[in-house]
Amino acid sequence: MHTDRPAGRVRPIFASLACCAALALAEAPSAQAQAPLFLVDADTHVASIRLVFAETETLDRKVIRQRIALTEPGTMEGIRAFIDFLPFVRTPAPHPFSPLELGRDAVRIERFYEERGFHETDVAYEVSLDTAANAVDITFRIHEGRPLMLDTLALEVAGGMAGLDTAIARQWTGFVQSMHGETGIRIGNAERIRIRSRPLDWLRSRGYAFALVEDTLFVDSAAATVAMHIRVEPAARARVDTVTMEGAQSLSYNTVRREIPIRTGDWYSAGEVAEGQRQVFGLGLVRLALFDVADDQPTDSTVSLHMRVQEAPSHLLSGELGYATERGAIAQGQWEHRDFLGSARSLTVSGVANTGWLAAGSSIDRRFGVSTAIRQPYVMHYRVSGTVRPFVEYRDDTRDESYSVGTDFSLLYERGALRQASATYTLSTRHIIDAPTRTARVDQPDTLLLSDAAVEVGNVGLSRLGLSLVFGEVDDPLDPHKGFVARASAEVAGPPAISSVEYGRLEASATGFIPLGRSFGLVAKLATGRLYPFGQSVPDSLPAVLPVLLRLRDAVFTAGGTSDVRGWGNGLLGPKVPDVRIIEDGDSLIVSANRYLVLSGLAKLTGSLELRMPFPLFGDRLGAHAFLDAGRVWTPDDRFFDTSLPRDPLGQEKVFYGTGAGIEFNTIVGPVRVDLGYKLNPSPLDLRNPDAVAKALVAGRPISSVPEESIKRWHLHLAIGRIY
Repeated sequence: MHTDRPAGRVRPIFASLACCAALALAEAPSAQAQAPLFLVDADTHVASIRLVFAETETLDRKVIRQRIALTEPGTMEGIRAFIDFLPFVRTPAPHPFSPLELGRDAVRIERFYEERGFHETDVAYEVSLDTAANAVDITFRIHEGRPLMLDTLALEVAGGMAGLDTAIARQWTGFVQSMHGETGIRIGNAERIRIRSRPLDWLRSRGYAFALVEDTLFVDSAAATVAMHIRVEPAARARVDTVTMEGAQSLSYNTVRREIPIRTGDWYSAGEVAEGQRQVFGLGLVRLALFDVADDQPTDSTVSLHMRVQEAPSHLLSGELGYATERGAIAQGQWEHRDFLGSARSLTVSGVANTGWLAAGSSIDRRFGVSTAIRQPYVMHYRVSGTVRPFVEYRDDTRDESYSVGTDFSLLYERGALRQASATYTLSTRHIIDAPTRTARVDQPDTLLLSDAAVEVGNVGLSRLGLSLVFGEVDDPLDPHKGFVARASAEVAGPPAISSVEYGRLEASATGFIPLGRSFGLVAKLATGRLYPFGQSVPDSLPAVLPVLLRLRDAVFTAGGTSDVRGWGNGLLGPKVPDVRIIEDGDSLIVSANRYLVLSGLAKLTGSLELRMPFPLFGDRLGAHAFLDAGRVWTPDDRFFDTSLPRDPLGQEKVFYGTGAGIEFNTIVGPVRVDLGYKLNPSPLDLRNPDAVAKALVAGRPISSVPEESIKRWHLHLAIGRIY
């Protein structure tokens, strides 16, 4: 049996009475699943809630559901109820049914549509009862009505244009013309507030600190159009007289004042007031910063500004745990003193550990590091900060085992999280503990020549100056769905007196976020880079190639991994050879290779297309994605090859493609992302066991004699928490 709410306008109290009456007067059904609704009692619960649209569907279903107080069980609640006897598994909360709340929900949905500019919206509901389960299925039938369109927009200055300075009056004429572009949109409460705020913000950013605005709407119900009239009162144009502050304890007035880009005598600017508030809040020592025109002052040609601050604790200890396929269990800890030696200067001691514990596969990337950073928030300009960071780091991966000691000196210019420019100078030394003991190179198809000459690398000194830029516009910095982020960097290493490597390096990347409807989105990525070795970083002979690449390990390019071309393991796309280990056992040799050695490249080009979508039946917290990745790593420099031999006999420098799918969801331990990648065009080494390849080559057998392993086309990537 179904009960429909009458169409039309119904206030919440009448909606509730109508619902109760409908439940009491319902007729008996012919089947048990649709019983009389007067059998509803205090134990009746909600089994499901559906939204059905009569004609059009304009607004996001997820946002509409947020206006509904009644709740339905989630997909996983049945499983949780079945296993709630286990420790740490909570019994699902009940979802009681309330006829009174049902009527209110219908009115909430109507008001939601009205707030977003719809006229004559009507929401009806249907309820069916299953007596065996004592549960109801609810269906909301939504008739959106007609959208109210902004037809005309008029702006009036109180007292006429004489109330504005001559220069401002000329600019005002152009601003009014730009406002006419707002016509033709659906106008709800949010659009009304935004449009009304535009002239107010415009005036307050040009000295009119006391400007006021009011608006009037004239609605034509028959035509579903709106005429909007805005009246502004500029009042007097004012210059900044004083800037005061309260609430600071550790922070001095001068420390706060230098972050505010307004000087006494400047014209008042709401934009600069907001910028000053952001800068003070960004000091790290401030939990709350409110900055605006001081209260109770006369409306005249001067304005006093007042800031209220609330300081945060000066000491902070934090830590995070995570997991990545090639890095295993990951831990990061940080202790911060936010007012080191005063003036909001910060001292940060941090450590990171990519332990390799529980890592998948043999290409494990271990890293342990400790650093201490001292940050000065004001360096000649409020947007510029400086940092000195000494560090110690140990690494053990597919290229070498080493530790390094050094210091970074950097200057950072910020105009927001996605508008930054930085300059960094690094001075360090790296000691290589273990490297490939024999040189290896591919000279001709299916033949790998191994030399008994050990690789001598020694200590690697580095003197490097780098510049980087970040620019972007996104709708949500933490979870972007629309916009773009672009990054570019350039660096140079040398001179030879203090640096064991010499090179120039360029790298750039761009990521675009493109919404496709309400629930789908496309993420497109493109990255490229080029390394230009010179001086002592150019090999003088073929045996010197591998030692040179090992010295350049922080500058050369690799591809493949959790955040790259996902069909391949970390850094394993492109040139590689078995990491051959030969042990003499009497008169015999024991040959082994438990992994591939990444040879890297001097150039890189990668791209990715990822389609993001909701995961069926699991709600908003779980998302799915399908991807197509491509990448190439190569060395376009003949000085690193024997030109008399084939350049790339195994085809390891071509463009490789990978595809796959994955899921991403939030848990109590942080975000979890699982990707399953598939190699579309693997190289001969990608599908063969490195140990079997090494044994075949030492025995003089071709690589083709080693059987392929089809399972190696697949690569699983798992990441828990942020990837450091």
